[in-house]
Amino acid sequence: MLSWLTHIFETRGFAPRWTCGTGWSQEPFWGWAIIIADLLIAAAYLAIPLVLVYFIRRRQDLPFPRIFWLFGAFILACGATHLMEAIIFWWPAYRFSAVLKMATAVVSLGTAFSLLTIAPAAISLRSPRQMEAEVRRRVLELEQLTAQLRSEVAAREVAERTLRESEERLRMALRAGRMGTWDWDLQANETRVNSTEFDLFSMEGRNRPVPIESLFKQIHPDDERRIRDAVRKAIGERGEFHEEFRVLRGEEETRWLVGRAEVLADSRNVPVRMVGINYDVTDRKVAALRLQQEMSARKTAQQQLERSEGWLRMVLRAGGMGTWDWDIRGKTAVLDAKEIEILGLDLESGRHPDSIFFERVHPQDADRLMGTLNQCIEDRSEYDSEFRVVLPDGETRWLAGRGALIKDSDGRPARLVGVNFNITERKEFERSLEIARQQANAANRAKSEFLANMSHEIRTPLAAILGSADALYPRIEQEEQRELLRMIRSQGGLLLGILNDILDLSKIEAGRLEILPEPTSVKAVVEEVRSLMSPQASEKGLNLSTEFDGKIPARIQTDPLRVRQILLNLVGNAVKFTDAGSVTIGVRCEIADGLAYIVLSVRDTGVGIPPDQTEAIFEAFSQGNQEITRKYGGTGLGLTICEKLVRLLSGKISVRSELGRGAEFCVELPAGEVSTLQLVDPKALTESNEAGTDGPEFGRLPIRVLVVEDNRGLQIMLKRMLENHVDLVELANNGEAAISEIARAATADAPYDIVLMDMHMPVLNGFDATQRLRAKGYHLPIVALTAGAMSGDRDRCLQAGCDNYLSKPVDRGRLLNLLAEYHRKAVAADSRE
Repeated sequence: MLSWLTHIFETRGFAPRWTCGTGWSQEPFWGWAIIIADLLIAAAYLAIPLVLVYFIRRRQDLPFPRIFWLFGAFILACGATHLMEAIIFWWPAYRFSAVLKMATAVVSLGTAFSLLTIAPAAISLRSPRQMEAEVRRRVLELEQLTAQLRSEVAAREVAERTLRESEERLRMALRAGRMGTWDWDLQANETRVNSTEFDLFSMEGRNRPVPIESLFKQIHPDDERRIRDAVRKAIGERGEFHEEFRVLRGEEETRWLVGRAEVLADSRNVPVRMVGINYDVTDRKVAALRLQQEMSARKTAQQQLERSEGWLRMVLRAGGMGTWDWDIRGKTAVLDAKEIEILGLDLESGRHPDSIFFERVHPQDADRLMGTLNQCIEDRSEYDSEFRVVLPDGETRWLAGRGALIKDSDGRPARLVGVNFNITERKEFERSLEIARQQANAANRAKSEFLANMSHEIRTPLAAILGSADALYPRIEQEEQRELLRMIRSQGGLLLGILNDILDLSKIEAGRLEILPEPTSVKAVVEEVRSLMSPQASEKGLNLSTEFDGKIPARIQTDPLRVRQILLNLVGNAVKFTDAGSVTIGVRCEIADGLAYIVLSVRDTGVGIPPDQTEAIFEAFSQGNQEITRKYGGTGLGLTICEKLVRLLSGKISVRSELGRGAEFCVELPAGEVSTLQLVDPKALTESNEAGTDGPEFGRLPIRVLVVEDNRGLQIMLKRMLENHVDLVELANNGEAAISEIARAATADAPYDIVLMDMHMPVLNGFDATQRLRAKGYHLPIVALTAGAMSGDRDRCLQAGCDNYLSKPVDRGRLLNLLAEYHRKAVAADSRE
């Protein structure tokens, strides 16, 4: 094919037209005349299609647009042939000219054929004169119809105006009572509901039919069967439905609703529709409203009016609502019997001076209520307020008032209409809830303070025990004694883990656990967890591995500490409950609607979880059953903390398991918008270094350390922990002694390079001692040592002037690493000077 195309443009065997015959050289005028004419024709043929394209783009309503495109292509092809005729005088590409002319012939024939096909339709197009005559005829018909419609509209205008007012009052009553309507087509099994009904059931997707099952699924499990039976009975008996039930909104909120409905049948007595309303009675829990009336096709305006008024009366009667219609200018109000009963007055329903209402309003609420009414009139908006009234016998009631403004024909405020209903019971209930909330908050604060104190009391001796075991280990050579020390360290670590779990759960429940998002490498966190858990897996002969499925984000914005804590809990559980086989940490990235999600899974081949226990395992202090607890031990807090941490990270956690064949826990965390992430192959990311199982080796640091600690056991432990790695370790029993010792060392020209400061001591605590040292100009590092583990402990230490923070029990490796880091900084600063 390529060789054939190349051959078309070859000129071998053909001579330029200037060299064909002697006439061109003898009379060149004629050659140039032909060249110029061909060029001008080509230019014109190119301009015409451009004009046609512009014309078609501007007039897209023209008939037969395809013929214009074909005609433009035909003219363009003709212009190309003329251009080629001029070029041949110099470049004898006759083969290409032949192909071009054949293409022109094909386009020309296609244009001609298209003209023939559209000719009948084009001939049938009406002329402008015919169109004008048709328009005149249609205008005359419309004028006759308009005159007829005007006479009919005039006859129905009064009835329709009355109907609109009635319907407006009905809509306002429904809005005021927060009532949702629904209409269930039994044949199509679809339900149409208004916006209030969507809000009552906390559903999405407004303005569309919804399956009846989606409403049933929102009903509380304890009420669902009763409501289904009542609905079936109503349909079977062609009767009415009137029930009170609960609906679930979200995971925790439950609302009480009252439902009323009516079943409609066709001429053969076959049920075809069920219509009704639901309204929220959570605040009042009173007798419910049941609407049993369907708004059928309206035959006359009077029938529509009567039906609307019937709905309104039923709504107000069932909801215990009193209606009022306030004439703003006339200073009068129409009150119905229920409104008069609510106000405790001995009057007949009808029009009365508005003062009989305002005189009943509690003095402390009068100005606020009047301001709300005036604001409604000024903004021409709806009215919604809660206020107290004082009855003639001295009783005080809480009322809720809702209404809307009605304007006159000139658009000026004329009336306010609405409803009032008694909410005294709800207000009393809210007051009792507030008292209960204050009591719960006080109990929660007491619990937090107790846990903080217990943390300090437990961690301090535990720190001495674990630190002493670490310091004693290298001094003992007998393996049996080393095994005992390892057991002390292991069991102490287990006790520390239990303490941390209880504190974490307490902080989460108190809402005081801090989430600190930062750019995080998911692979690095996963590899770190695998490295930390490998020794435990190896002890049980388990294969602990990682699997990366496809590309993942290089970094996501999350809290790496909490992600690591979740994975450590899940992997630790998998290792604990697996006696043989493997544990696998899986990582994959899922994308939906432009958002990315990281899915972390932990899969094991362990004992598995019974199907009826997959939800209970996430409850605090639960491990599924007593047999599991006796065999494997533990507090049952790990999965509870995982579930709550995942929720704080805006994620989801789930479990799949088969008894005796293992379990798989999946954690889904949001990673952000895909467009902001860098998705990479996990193999391309830098592998994290695996931590050794024996711990780092530390050399000797030429530094002087002052340990400020009131506990004798911790003093000995810290001194033994440091004495083989630093030049000098001195002790101080409290903050006052520390300040004096630091001043003495500075005077002797032998200052301490770093101070390890316990924050809770007698005489002078670490917070005040640190602040005094900083105030005196002491600039060397001070590292806080505290057994406190509640939220804010670290920030409080740093605000007091400490450079860093170590919680008890103090980890030997972390402490020595911290000292080495400060020593390197000091050496680097000296070299710069």
